[in-house]
Amino acid sequence: KSFDAVRACFFKSERHDVIEFCKEIKKRGYKLFVQPVDILGYTDKELIDLIEDVNMLEPYCLSIVDTFGSMYQEDLQRVYSLIDNNLIKKSRIGFHSHNNMQMSSALSQDFLRMSYGTRNVVVDSTISGMGRGAGNTPCICSSPSHSMLVGAPPKSRSQIPASNQWLGGAVCVALGERRTERLNLNYSHEILIWCGTCDDGLASRNVSTPSL
Repeated sequence: KSFDAVRACFFKSERHDVIEFCKEIKKRGYKLFVQPVDILGYTDKELIDLIEDVNMLEPYCLSIVDTFGSMYQEDLQRVYSLIDNNLIKKSRIGFHSHNNMQMSSALSQDFLRMSYGTRNVVVDSTISGMGRGAGNTPCICSSPSHSMLVGAPPKSRSQIPASNQWLGGAVCVALGERRTERLNLNYSHEILIWCGTCDDGLASRNVSTPSL
């Protein structure tokens, strides 16, 4: 298959209806990324209720999505703590940021720092930060050059932790066609590099959105 994962992006009003859709994604053998749009729009109780529903799906990843780029460090810490304490341990926590306040790089690094050694995580990033509006986290800002924040990168492939997995391709069915590119970088968290022809990507190779 041409991609490995599907991101299910949904508005708050759709959070109950999306569950069956997510089940179908997993049924077809794809890694499921659950990405609630504008996570700051949820109260703590609403977010915990969502996590309880998501836990039944056992997704590959539940993401913190800063849709409007309005998140500060204390917001990220609060939301991360809620998810980390309630999401099943086998699922990863992701971070998908928009750079409206030029905070994406700093927040992504802080996200990696707060999760280091305790939880497998995924950072969504784009080449040169290209994306809708102000753009997303540039992939270079999640690279081993920032190892002083999250621990030194391994010196050889034999030292790469088992959790270091790379997704060969992914599709965001809610926002359009996407493709991820494989990166041979030696560090212990996952970086998704998004390419595509829709609103927050740059044209590269495209894959067809599956009929679900």
